[in-house]
Amino acid sequence: PLGGLEFALVRILERLRDEGCEVFSFGASFGGEMGTSPNASERAVRALAELRDAGIFGGGNYQFKNKFRPENRTLYLVQPEGEDASEVSDVILLIADPAAPAADPAARAVDPAAPAADPTPAAVTATVEGDDRPRGDVGRRTSGDGVEPVSRAHEPHPAPDRGPRLARLAAHGHNPVLIPHVEVELDLVTDSWADRADPWQRERTRALADLADEAGLTGERPPELPWLPFAHRFFAASGRAAEERLCRAWPGPRGRVLHNSAFPTWLGTLVEQGFDPSVALPVAGAGPYAADLDLDALDVALDRYADGVSFVLVETATNAHGGAPLSLDNLRAVARRTRARGVPLVLDATRLLDNALLVTAASGRPAQDLWQIAEDMLGLAQAVTFSLS
Repeated sequence: PLGGLEFALVRILERLRDEGCEVFSFGASFGGEMGTSPNASERAVRALAELRDAGIFGGGNYQFKNKFRPENRTLYLVQPEGEDASEVSDVILLIADPAAPAADPAARAVDPAAPAADPTPAAVTATVEGDDRPRGDVGRRTSGDGVEPVSRAHEPHPAPDRGPRLARLAAHGHNPVLIPHVEVELDLVTDSWADRADPWQRERTRALADLADEAGLTGERPPELPWLPFAHRFFAASGRAAEERLCRAWPGPRGRVLHNSAFPTWLGTLVEQGFDPSVALPVAGAGPYAADLDLDALDVALDRYADGVSFVLVETATNAHGGAPLSLDNLRAVARRTRARGVPLVLDATRLLDNALLVTAASGRPAQDLWQIAEDMLGLAQAVTFSLS
């Protein structure tokens, strides 16, 4: 569930406190720009800035740790000037694996025939008190004399067989994000309940739905509503879960999906389920309807890809276009074009009421027409996802 990691950390801190520990180290946060130094290495500053621009070693790790109000201490990495200075990449590798040898400044190239470094981690012992205290300690006991181990040293395990993992990674284009969650032994990327698709999670969701049905609650089927003109309606834990369910259950072939710059969760789900969302349709609106789709561009795309189009996805009050609304006339024109070619129209109606409200304001219609506009827009689509919030 959301917040599960924070909850677990708080319980760990409470447990350590009860056991007599008075220090807990979150470890170092490397790469985030938290301040300046008068004699900083220009090369290192530039390298770190490039990493941050690429979404690597930003301030997220530091921000997460500060949720727990730790005492922050700045560590400076001191190195000589000139060619003998370590590269930022070497420092990163040293943090990841202290046993890894640093690259020779005179020969940065990697020999592909050279044997790989032993990936087996060395045994680690955390100690307390005294001058020999390791920097990576996690706790200090207040009782007893001398040095007391907090975690026992252990014999290193033999290196695992990496063949199956490497084969699985190669099968997904060496992009770990594309590997299905259920095929990953320890998934540290998708820690949110709404993002996971493990068998135990589906079983738990089904059990909760059964309990709701027994109690006479709504269960999995939303009630019939006059403004929701669909025969089949389903609850989902989140917008992302609804998108995944729709794409996974799509009855047609997994082809191209034309869209008006869909939300990133849509793009990830489409790719995972075998669709191609590489074509984003341009907008050509003006005034209050700046997000109206370019109908000529839609015609060209539908003619060009023809039978290869699985469906057209349109988001109301498009996030990528600043929340600008679609006009009802524009959406009707889109629906006419898709219907004429037998291509389903799917609406991401997360901001349906925002869109309808902006339409009433721009057209001078009374506010009570809000739900009528929403119903008219929903009625143009063959499938819809939206939020109840």
